[in-house]
Amino acid sequence: MIFNFAAIILSGFGILTPVTAALVHNFGSVFVVVNAAMLLAENDGGEQKRKERGSAATQAAAEQVL
Repeated sequence: MIFNFAAIILSGFGILTPVTAALVHNFGSVFVVVNAAMLLAENDGGEQKRKERGSAATQAAAEQVL
């Protein structure tokens, strides 16, 4: 976000060319997608652990009933 904001300001002053500004924009987009993928992967791992804990608790409760 800060990176894109700085690029907008630099483009406004004519320091960045349109091609460079496009590359900065694409870099920002790739960064967002990679960050989302990392968060999704982290969340999936946590979900699996919660399922394992939940199934262990369910199994323990079932054994107590029997």
